Amino acid sequence: MRRLQASAVVSDAEKASLGITVAQAPSPIGPPTTAPICSIECGNRLQQVLRFVDSATPTRKAKPAGALGVEIWNKVGTTPPTGEADLRFVAVDTNAPYVMNFDSADGGKTNYVWMRWVSPTGERGPWGEQAQATIAA
Repeated sequence: MRRLQASAVVSDAEKASLGITVAQAPSPIGPPTTAPICSIECGNRLQQVLRFVDSATPTRKAKPAGALGVEIWNKVGTTPPTGEADLRFVAVDTNAPYVMNFDSADGGKTNYVWMRWVSPTGERGPWGEQAQATIAA
């Protein structure tokens, strides 16, 4: 049975007619179609906790189907970023929450955070809404 299933000589139609399971090629996952929602908790000095959920299921902690994790990008300063070029890559996080630590020079400044889901093949979804919070000095 296994020899027939693995055989390239026997067609899939012939295998099916013999009652042998025909292996299906996995369908591509594709890029995520939803965006993450980020919330920032400011409790400790020079530290922020980033929590994220999916915009399609905001009451659940689960990532969307097919997403590996969330890309986290940020800018620390006094003016918000005007686009992706103003951001720096922080991490890909697969399990919320994500803890960001800052240098003492960043105390009192604002941390602007952008997130988007990423698939296991590196395909990126849309950006979520910008989240921001003042870094406790």
